[in-house]
Amino acid sequence: MEDSSSDYYGCGEPEPSDSLRTFGAVYQGFRENAGFTQESLAPEIRYSSHYVGSVEQGRRLPSKKFIDRSEEVLDARGVLRKAAKRLSRQRGLASWFREWAEDSRSLLEQMRGAL
Repeated sequence: MEDSSSDYYGCGEPEPSDSLRTFGAVYQGFRENAGFTQESLAPEIRYSSHYVGSVEQGRRLPSKKFIDRSEEVLDARGVLRKAAKRLSRQRGLASWFREWAEDSRSLLEQMRGAL
């Protein structure tokens, strides 16, 4: 079972974008139309159900292998491959990192004030 690959249409954990959310909804539609749950599809494409869910929710850029395997199992007729080539993520820092950086800055300012 695979959860990551260096062979991405994009790379890494993205900040959700409209294209990722739209792709996820389309992917979910193909999955449901084929009669799969996330849990039943996962072993068929050799990825975890968590990975499938992350793609469907627009939290993860799908790897090329994920798309290729999904195309075959879901009989998507090339739609997922074409859509995946148009995926983008928002520019800038991930929201979790921005929050962490802000918290760290506040903590440093408090420590400086105490010295």
